[in-house]
Amino acid sequence: MKKLAKEAMTLPAEPCPRGVLMENCLPQAAPPVQPGKPPRCFNLVYGAPPAHPLPMASLFTPAHLHLALNHVPIIGLAVACLPILIGILFQSRGALASGLLAVVLCVGTMPAIMETGEGAQESFVDGSIEPGMDAAGKAAFREHSGRAKLTAPVVYAAGLLAVIALLTLIKFPREAGLIGWTVLLGCILSMALSIWTAEAGGRIRHPEFRPAPMVTPSPEPPPATPTAPAPSPSPSPTTGSTNGGATISTI
Repeated sequence: MKKLAKEAMTLPAEPCPRGVLMENCLPQAAPPVQPGKPPRCFNLVYGAPPAHPLPMASLFTPAHLHLALNHVPIIGLAVACLPILIGILFQSRGALASGLLAVVLCVGTMPAIMETGEGAQESFVDGSIEPGMDAAGKAAFREHSGRAKLTAPVVYAAGLLAVIALLTLIKFPREAGLIGWTVLLGCILSMALSIWTAEAGGRIRHPEFRPAPMVTPSPEPPPATPTAPAPSPSPSPTTGSTNGGATISTI
C-alpha cells in the first residue's frame, strides 16, 4: 500500500496506456483525487471504471424481459402439443403427462408477461425509453394491449384444462385422453391468439412490419376529343353600280 501511495505522487497527468509500464511514462505531479472517484493508482492496477452502465443491466428492464418471455406461449405450447398428441394416439401416460406438465409451465409465464408488458408501457409514458413512439407505433401499442387482454384468458383456460387433465390422468387414466383432446384444442387456439397479439406488438418498433399505406391513384382526365374546325362563311353576293339601267352584280 505504501508503494502504491508513493507511486501515486509521481503519476502522469493522464493515465498510462494499457500495456505500458508506469516507469516508462513521464513522471509528473499527480492531480488531486476528487471525492467519490478512485485514485489513479486504482485505475492503473484494476482498470478504469466503466463510463456507462454494464450491458447486462439493460437486459433486466421490463421491455427486454417482455420481449424475452412473450415467445414462451407460442413456442412452448407448440412443443407441448407433440407429446400430448403422442400420448393420446398411443395411449402413453408418460408422454401425455409430460405434455400436460409443459402446458402448465408455459401458462405459468403469462402473469410475468402481462406484468412486464405493463411495465414497458409505463416506461414509454414517462419517457425513460428513447426514442419515443411515433403515431403509428402508439396505435400499434394500443392494439397490442387490447389483443393481449383477449388472449390471456384463453391461455389461462388452456392451463386450467391441463391441470384437470393431469388430475384425471392420476385418478381416471382412461378418461384422460378425452380431456387431452380438449387441452390440445386449447393450446392451438392459444398459439393462434398469441401470434395475433405478437403481430401487433411487432409493429410498435418495426416499421417494416407495418402494412404499406394505401395509395389511391388520382383519376386520369378523359382524353381530349379533337374539335372540327368551324366552317368559313361563304361570301354573300353584293350589288354593284347600275350601268345603263342594268344592274351588274359582282361576286
